[in-house]
Amino acid sequence: MKNEVKIRECKKEDIPHIYALWEKLVENERERNVYYEKDEWPTINDIKKHFSNCFNSEDNFWIFVADYKNKILGYSELWFCNMDDFSLLKNYAYINNIFIDKSIKVNVNPLNLFFKLIQACENKAKEK
Repeated sequence: MKNEVKIRECKKEDIPHIYALWEKLVENERERNVYYEKDEWPTINDIKKHFSNCFNSEDNFWIFVADYKNKILGYSELWFCNMDDFSLLKNYAYINNIFIDKSIKVNVNPLNLFFKLIQACENKAKEK
């Protein structure tokens, strides 16, 4: 179907959209989490540095986007670890961030997007 949301790996041209979504994620968390001071939250420069480092990392990081008619509605950030120094886990994956921008008015169920983004991460982790 033409109007269906596509879940796909992030492309370089998606990065500015990811930055914007990340800023909204931080703002959303800031409003909900009363335990952190405002200056403790990442700035846009922190975000850009984070994603720049991630995209330049070896094959252990992926971002999946929910693309609806060339609009990025949300994203998930997946990391794969070979070894965890704290719990001694080996070869595991985790979702570091997931965010759906509900302010973009489209006729799409945000819970469905959330599920599809998690599913994309799960499939990549199984593949790895």
